[in-house]
Amino acid sequence: MSLQKFYLVRKLVLELYSLRALLIFLPLALIPYPPALATGQFLSGTVITGGSKGNEAVMIEQKILSSSQKRKPIITHLCKDSGENRVKKLSGLKVRLSGSYRPKGNGERRCFVTNEFTVLKMSSGRPPLIGVLSQKDGYFHLTTDAGKLIKLNQKSGMEGLLNKRVILDVKPSPPLAEGVSPRVASYLEYP
Repeated sequence: MSLQKFYLVRKLVLELYSLRALLIFLPLALIPYPPALATGQFLSGTVITGGSKGNEAVMIEQKILSSSQKRKPIITHLCKDSGENRVKKLSGLKVRLSGSYRPKGNGERRCFVTNEFTVLKMSSGRPPLIGVLSQKDGYFHLTTDAGKLIKLNQKSGMEGLLNKRVILDVKPSPPLAEGVSPRVASYLEYP
């Protein structure tokens, strides 16, 4: 057999293997993606909103150090049909979301489907206090998720949030009375 025929037969065999591989894997490539890919993914960053009324987008901004040591923001959109309405109320706060990425499709952009979130930091940079608000002896109290009762250095202003789960940004302050220490800087109802 000549060298020319050998290369021709070799090329034909390789093309047949390529065609076989294509026939095996092509049906897999045609299977549509499920609405969400692998679960158990996390996304952390600051909640931002943008767009016009009625067409607002909720996004997570992550600051990543680039090679020039400048923080470059990476923006990830939250999917409309996920927990984005709840997360929208946390604008300016740093959060950690759990969920999964949804691939692009039908003119839509890739987005993150969230099913649960944790508030990591308030807009001040301080950690949040999260719990149920109550009032006793003229002061507000917070019962944390861990069951700890914290007497707050605030007597008014949060009456509309009594017996609701809240997120507080508190500043340490000198005690005014025994057991009173944190002063509330800002607050919002837990979405």
